[in-house]
Amino acid sequence: MTDNAMEFQSLVEQTKPTPHHIERAEIIKSLIPDNQGGIGAEIGVYKGQLIRPILDIVSPQELHIIDPWYLLGKEWQWGEESRSTTQALLAILAAYEDEFVSKRLVLHVGSSLDLLSTFPDDYFDWVYLDTIHTYEHTLRELNLLKLKVKKEGVIIGDDWNPEPTQPQHDLYRAVTEFVEAENYELIYADTNNTQWAIRK
Repeated sequence: MTDNAMEFQSLVEQTKPTPHHIERAEIIKSLIPDNQGGIGAEIGVYKGQLIRPILDIVSPQELHIIDPWYLLGKEWQWGEESRSTTQALLAILAAYEDEFVSKRLVLHVGSSLDLLSTFPDDYFDWVYLDTIHTYEHTLRELNLLKLKVKKEGVIIGDDWNPEPTQPQHDLYRAVTEFVEAENYELIYADTNNTQWAIRK
C-alpha cells in the first residue's frame, strides 16, 4: 500500500461509526414519517460517524450535513483522539466522495443558524440536531426548524437530560418550552440513550 493510500485509509477510519451511532440511526428511522428516508439533515456532524448509519439505515434520497468545522478554529475543545476540525472534514470528503458526486450527500460549512435560513420552507422531512446545547441557541434553531421542516416532519436530537445540574439541561429546557409554546408534541425522549424527538 502506498503512503497516499495509507493516509487516505487512516482518514476514512475517523468516520467509522460506533454502536451508539448505529442505534441513533435506527431511532431516526423509527421516528420519521412512514419510515421513508426522504430529505434529511444532520446538523452538527463532528467527525461524520453518523453519516454511514443514516445513509444505510434511514436511506434518505438527500442528506444535508451542516457543521462549522474549521470555522471554529483548528481544533475542537472537546472529544477524543484527533481534535482537528480540518482533518475531520477531510475524512468525511474522503469517505463519501461518491455520495457527494451523486448529490445524495450535500455539504454545508457554516453556522446552523446562518445556513438553515437559506433553505426553502417545508423542505426537510426530518432533521437530526446535535450542535451547541445552550438554551438560547437551541431555541433559535428550533424556531428556524419549525419553518424548514415539513408540517408532518420530525425534529430529532441528542443530549436529552432533565437533570438541572447537568450541562445539557439547557437543551432540555429549550425543547420543552418550545414544545409548549409552539403546539408541538414530544414523541420520544430517553434519558438512557439521550435521544429526543418532537413534531407538530
